[in-house]
Amino acid sequence: MAKRICALALALLVAAAPYAAAGKKKKKAKPYKSEEVTIAVAHPVFYGNSGEVGSVTAQEFENTCAEPASQGLDAWVFEVPGPYRKTQAIVETVGTAGGPAGYDLDMFFYDSECTVLSASQAEGTDETGYAPEGTAWILVHNYLGDPNTSFHIEVKAF
Repeated sequence: MAKRICALALALLVAAAPYAAAGKKKKKAKPYKSEEVTIAVAHPVFYGNSGEVGSVTAQEFENTCAEPASQGLDAWVFEVPGPYRKTQAIVETVGTAGGPAGYDLDMFFYDSECTVLSASQAEGTDETGYAPEGTAWILVHNYLGDPNTSFHIEVKAF
């Protein structure tokens, strides 16, 4: 009798295991906020027309596939935290103009081989864009406006 009760209890545990596992949701990565950084000069990159990002910092980054020595001259490159490389995410830039001309931040999303995956270049000051799965780097530049534009990025998983 005791063996039957143990066998029945074991069978119930095995049968209930898939239901317990199904109730658990995959945890989303915690929102990420970068440090505040500054871009020294605005640079009008015409990616939409050329298919290439043409700033000094962007060219150095694309050639070396590493954080550029010219970081902050006319763009800023952020390495995407590990948990966000395997998921889709929303990325926002939040800036502060250095003067009355304002700013227009744009973003470019790169994979681990430093190939552009997509870009977010809406008109306006701060930018919100979609980082596709596999994004390893985010390059932000100030399309136009004041020099010394300060900003940070915020990344949130879907």
